[in-house]
Amino acid sequence: MKTTLINQTVNIPTDVDNTRKGPTIIAKGPRGALQRDFNHINVEFSLLGKKKTTLWVDKWWGTRKELATVRPICSCIQNMIKGVLNLVFHPLDGTPHSWACSPVLVPAESARVLLCPGTWCIWQCLKSSFLQPLRC
Repeated sequence: MKTTLINQTVNIPTDVDNTRKGPTIIAKGPRGALQRDFNHINVEFSLLGKKKTTLWVDKWWGTRKELATVRPICSCIQNMIKGVLNLVFHPLDGTPHSWACSPVLVPAESARVLLCPGTWCIWQCLKSSFLQPLRC
């Protein structure tokens, strides 16, 4: 059995210019612009209010799996709005993630990262120097 209608709204801040061109949503803010095309999902977008501060997402006559796409679309649009409003910086790690590693805190001026058994090296980093391998 199909549900007739499911909808959800996304609030848009005043300093973000959110436009839609068919299934494409464009968010422009002080940090730049982001664009996302939702052409692969059959949903209806509409901007509400005189200042267009609310985005309304509708899904008509959908099955259970089709109805489950409405909330991820809204959260994706909210993340786009956060991306053009806030400057987010994630520094890169120095350790590769192809194997599990567990950081071990050592008192004083050193830090060690112990790798899984079977790996052949332990790296030690002093605050005043670069990463240097220890002999295993």
